[in-house]
Amino acid sequence: MSVIIKKCLTFDDLKMIAKRSQAQQAFVYIFSLLVIGALVVFGFQSIRSILNRGCEAEFITFKKDVESAIVPLGDGSYQKVLLGAPCNAHTICFVDRGDINTADGNPNTAFDSVDYPQIANSVKVMVQNNVFVVGETVEPIGYNDYIILDETEYNDRPLCIDASFGRFELGLRGRGRNVQVESLAPDSP
Repeated sequence: MSVIIKKCLTFDDLKMIAKRSQAQQAFVYIFSLLVIGALVVFGFQSIRSILNRGCEAEFITFKKDVESAIVPLGDGSYQKVLLGAPCNAHTICFVDRGDINTADGNPNTAFDSVDYPQIANSVKVMVQNNVFVVGETVEPIGYNDYIILDETEYNDRPLCIDASFGRFELGLRGRGRNVQVESLAPDSP
């Protein structure tokens, strides 16, 4: 017959067991906090990346919409165009093609844009951009050879149209092979 000897735990033994379990519990808490922190950081970066890609896609779509909207119309015809503003964009600016491609081939040094000097610099160095979107920065969309502006109002300066309720409201008037761009937005200059 075997004799089982049970050892009685002393008070000191119980204190030591309690300390070990507290140390293990602290380790579990610290490890849990690290895992949760890593998940939060990874999740935030993933969401930000998705939003940035969405804005890039909106900008590309907007650029294509502008290109397809501004095409030659019949002389004297008129068309109203509504373009959805891409992420963070609050203004669209147009420059008359004659301000970039001057008759004498020299840069248009008289061109001025007090609000957007990047546009004025682009024109003065004859970069082939005459459509710009303004958000956090001024982004060129491209060059459209059909764009002209009312020379009495927009001589040597851009036509800038502010977004109204998330969209740009343009009027396009056929002028022979050209398209005169006008603002339909209530608060645009």
